[in-house]
This record gives sequence, C-alpha cells and structure tokens, in this order.
Amino acid sequence: MRIIKILLSLVVILVAITIAAPFFLEPNDFKEEIASAVENATGRKLDINGDLDISVFPWLGLKTGKLSLGNRAGFEEKSFATIESAQIRVKLIPLFSSKIEMDSLQLNGLALNLQQLKNGKNNWSDLSAKSDNSSNKKPEPSDPPKIAALAIGGIEIKDSNIRFRDALSSQDLKLTQLNLQTGPLELGAPVDISLSTHVSAQQPNINGSFEITTEFKANPFDGTYQLNNSQIVVNLKGKTLPAGHLKGTLKASIAANLITQKLNLSKLTAVSDPLTITGDMNISKIFATNPKFSGEISVAEFSPKKLLNKFKIAIPTMADSKALDRASFNTNINGSLQKINFNKLNLVLDDSLIQGDVSLLNKKRKSISYNIVLDQIDLDRYLPPAATQTTNFSIIPIAIAAPTPAALFPVDLFRSFDMSGNIKAGQLIMNRLKIENIDIKINQQRGFLKIEPIKGLAYEGNYLGHIRIDARKKNGNTPLISANENLSNVSIGPVIQIITGKESLTGKGNISAVITSRGQSISALKQALNGEIKISLANGVLKGIDVVKMVQDTYAKYKNIKSSADSGKDETPFTDLSVSFQIRNGIMNSQDLVITSALPLVRGKGSINLNNNTLDYTLKTSADAKLVELVGMDKKLTGVPLRINLNGNLASPAYSVDWVRIVGRVLEKTQKKKLLDSLFGKKKKKKTSPATTSPATQAAPVKPETAAEKKKRKKREKKEKIKNLLKGLF
Repeated sequence: MRIIKILLSLVVILVAITIAAPFFLEPNDFKEEIASAVENATGRKLDINGDLDISVFPWLGLKTGKLSLGNRAGFEEKSFATIESAQIRVKLIPLFSSKIEMDSLQLNGLALNLQQLKNGKNNWSDLSAKSDNSSNKKPEPSDPPKIAALAIGGIEIKDSNIRFRDALSSQDLKLTQLNLQTGPLELGAPVDISLSTHVSAQQPNINGSFEITTEFKANPFDGTYQLNNSQIVVNLKGKTLPAGHLKGTLKASIAANLITQKLNLSKLTAVSDPLTITGDMNISKIFATNPKFSGEISVAEFSPKKLLNKFKIAIPTMADSKALDRASFNTNINGSLQKINFNKLNLVLDDSLIQGDVSLLNKKRKSISYNIVLDQIDLDRYLPPAATQTTNFSIIPIAIAAPTPAALFPVDLFRSFDMSGNIKAGQLIMNRLKIENIDIKINQQRGFLKIEPIKGLAYEGNYLGHIRIDARKKNGNTPLISANENLSNVSIGPVIQIITGKESLTGKGNISAVITSRGQSISALKQALNGEIKISLANGVLKGIDVVKMVQDTYAKYKNIKSSADSGKDETPFTDLSVSFQIRNGIMNSQDLVITSALPLVRGKGSINLNNNTLDYTLKTSADAKLVELVGMDKKLTGVPLRINLNGNLASPAYSVDWVRIVGRVLEKTQKKKLLDSLFGKKKKKKTSPATTSPATQAAPVKPETAAEKKKRKKREKKEKIKNLLKGLF
C-alpha cells in the first residue's frame, strides 16, 4: 500500500507538470521553477536531467527524460526515486467539459529506494506528512472545479527496480525487472492487471520470480473489492522454503467487503508438484485478531512418497516398496486461528479409507481431538522389514525387527502437543496379526501416551490390550513402555504361523502378557524387558518337538545302535499345555511348563535369553510301558524318570538325554531289590529227586496248619532271619 501511495504521488506530480506546461513557451527554460514547486509540495529536491517535451493537440501531453527525487536527510542513498523516462497524455477537448480522459501513464526505468533505520525512522512518511499538512490549510473562497468524469487508459511501468531495507529486522528485499501493465482505469469498472518481477531477499534468503495476473474491480463507496480470475505463478529458491524450492501456481477469485469485514475465496486452485489443492473459503471479521473461516478443501490423488522426497524428508525402508504411493484428501473446514475443525474428513492412503472429524486447538498448548473410522489398514506395510528369528522348539516365537539408527520414539514430538480421541477399524494388521472390529481410545497429555483400551476380535477369540508410552521429561530421552495384552479363547495355530512362518504350535486357549521396558532401540528394549507371560492351551500339537523321537534318538546313541523308531510327524500332541514366563532384563524364566497327552506327563523349566537368543530348558517325563514299546527300550527301564535337556541357539537348539545316569539308577535300583529280597524276600525252592520211596519209609500224614499256627510260624521265622542278620553284622 505504501508503494502504491508513492507511485500515485509521482503520478500527481507528472499530471501537475503536464497541465502547467502549455503555459510556458519553452518548458526546459522553467526546470528550476518546476523543481521548486515540487520541492515545496514534497519537501524533496527534484532533478530534471533530461529534456521536457510537450504536446498540445489532440493530446495534451508531457514526455520527460530522467527525473530524480531526493532522499530524506539522514539516509545513505542520494535519491529516493528516479525515472529514466515518463509520458502522460490527456485529451484536450474533454477538459473543457471537466472530463479527464488520459492515455496510459508510462514510466520507464523506475528505481525506488525504501529504507527504515534502527531508530524506526523511514524515508517515506515525511511525504505523506507534507500532504497531510497541506490539507490543513484554509480553503480558498471559491470552490474547486468539479470533475465530471475521470478515465485513465492504463498504467505501464517497465524495467523498474524497488528496494526495501529494514535495519530493525535486517531485511533487504529487492524487486528487479519489475513490469506492471493495466487496462483502462475507470471508477467502478473492472481493470486487467499483470505484474512480473524477479525477487531477492535476505532474512529470509529467497531468490526467484513471480507473476501476477488478475481483473481488479473496486467500488470504494460500498467498500467492495474484487480480484477475479487471479493467478500467481511463483518460482522461488531459498533454504527457508520447504525443500528449498517453491514452484507452483495459485488461482482464485477474491471478493472482499471492507465494511462488513467479509472475504470470499472461490475457485481456489493451488498446484505445486505433486500436489493439486482446490477449494472455497469464506472469512469473516477479517480485521479482528482471530478471524473466522469456513469452507471446503480437496487434495487430488498424489504420491506421499514423492512429496516427502521433494521436501528432502528421509523415508525409512519399509516392508512394502509400494507403501505411501497413493493418497487423496477432502474435508469441510471451519474455525478460527485458535481452533480449526475438519469435518466429514475423507482420507485415502494406499488401500485404506479414513473418515471422521478432527479438531486442532492452537492456544497456550497445542492439542488434537478426533473421532476416526477406517475400513482397514495394514501397518506392517509401513514398518521396517523384519529379520525374523524363530525356532521349532521355542514356546514363545520371537520376531526381531531389523535395527534402525534413528530413535524409535520421537519424545520431543510427544511432548509438543496433547491428543485425545477414538479410532474404530474394520480390520487392522500389525506384526502380521489380523485384528477385526477394533475400538481404540488414545489419550496423550504432555508426553504420556495411553492407548487403552484396545478391543477387537482375533482368530476366533477376543483381544484386549493396554499400551502406555511415558515420554514425559522425568524419563529423559528413554521413554517407559508398558503393555497389558490378553488373547482369550484364541486359536493359536494361525497366530504362530503368521509370526514364525510355521505352524509350530496349535490349540485353543488364552495368552496374556504384562510387560514393561524402556529404550530407543530394539536391543535396549530387549535388555530392559520385564514382566510376565502366561499361556494356557487345550487340544493342540507342539510341532517340532517329538518327545518319542528325542528319547529314541538319544537311547539309540547310548546303545550304539541305529535308530529305528520314527513317528514321522515330528510333533507332540497334547490335551493341555500351560506355561508361564517371568521376564527379568530380557531373560524369560519358566518353572511350570506342563504338557498333558497320551504319553506320560511332561513338565519343564528353564530360561530363554532374548538378549543373545539362547535357550537353556529341561523337559522331565517318565517311561511308561507304551513309551518303552515305541522307543524299543529294555523293559527294565519301565517307570524310570527321563530328563531331556534343550540348550544352545534359540533357532536350532541341541537336545540330549543322560542315559548313563538313567541306566545307572536302574542298576542301582535292581541291586537294592536283590539285597532286600535276600534279606526279607522268599528263598528259592530246592529241587527234589524224583526217586520213589517205599511205603514203609513214607512219612505219616501231616495234619494241616490252622491259620493261627501259620501266623505264629511266619512270625517266628522272621525273627530268626533278623537274628541271623544281626549276627552277621556283628
């Protein structure tokens, strides 16, 4: 606005010279008088270096050479404004009817220097002061002549330069090669305007060009102003610009009413590769500190990946190379500078549709509230590729994500705003697990993020989860993470298959985990992992662990024979399986594994070290008749306890059975039995000769013992044996 006022002042000066010039015989002879008149009007010295050329009919016109208007005292530049040449023409005949019909005003080589010092003093305010002072003079008795009509053929400014320097903000703005051209100017009628220039600035550092074309219509009497079919084309470079380069086109029609303080932007279109934004916007109370607005905004389909690359934002490697390839957006928008509401929001991201309402509050503390519904989303597409380490022998399958150099949790971002809302999803895939009909509540206050409760359906059962990330300042840069997860009545087979790639465990039951950890990397999180995991399953199969084959293989090795027994399934069916793990600093300890099956009861205990992915576990069972037959063991081993040791790398642990100890215990048991038999057991009957005896020598028939007599005899024989044993000992 200041520049426009200055330009209009120069126009007034030129008009005054044009009207006065015909009264002089030779205008060049009166340069000093003209300069003096200008100095009285502006307080600045006018240097007329070129010739003045006047025409009278049919155009009353003035053409000048170089003109220079002096600067205000105390400023370094000698000239405030210079013009290489100028021309202004007014039709002579209409002047007699108080009508002013001007040809286009032409200014060539305008150089305008605007400057503000550190004390706030500038070099243009005194010009307006002169004008204000002159307005305070008493008017002449006679009324000034009335203008019946005013029409200007247009304004044409070529090859001009404008410089603005502000010592207060260290700004230095230069507009070079400036060209401005308008159509005919007539009060109340639209006028075409086009402007182009090169821009260079400091604080911030920007270089480039922009072009403006519009149709301007003004009616100051009712306060309405219009810019119709406006277009701005920019091509700017600078470190402070997004991606260091802003190239795009903005189109809109603008209508403003300064009396009602309303502004309407219609047919808004902003194009800057890869974005195309369209919309309409209504703004009220435009002069207030917190104006109101409402409208609709749409973003045509674009590539988020391309947009992030343009802004030089590093995109981590994601599991799906096609992730972030497609997005579009539209919403109704209303609110103020303090609160913005996005209603009926529709966001398409790849294959997901997100709908709902979002509110942004911008007061002392920024906050977001929302109510979102999405059809389905696969979060795994956007996560780093996982290097999955699994084992056929692990009760708990472990998936270890590939390490990333950046911090896992942006604590500064968490602390910068608050958030609360609800998310519902038809289907969510996370860590390759599929959860349906999800309902999630999220609340964050000053860096304390609570995602709870999380409800959903998963694999024929129910999922209930609680996740907390405490990134408040008291935790420094390593937030505290806690989770309480429950899967109830779930078919575990598909879950294990998804995580490990193999269906190593089947069955239906419950899984719960209450864990805590802290850190900014996967390794740190594992080392700080604490809590408890419980598993209870029924009617399943533990695949990869074949108790029969383990016993058979190790027994064959002990006997140095070829193993022949083979179940062919490499699995152990069970009717019930239960186990719990107590986790301390990344080490999972278990003391209560119980597997019930058709074979003898299996118990287990040991540890799994998540820090180095090792296993040290022991399975205990016993050899019943069925197991002895399946393995082909010596029947003397029936009933002996079996101990299977699992240890080594979690992905491929070794297993062993200490048969030397088992057989040794069997021999020890046998020897003890023989000793006891010799002490308390029955003696072997002596074989008698089959020789016949004569009737004379045959003994007389013995009268059968009564029960009382037999009991007394047994007691007597037992006492006799103990007495003999004691004699042997002493």
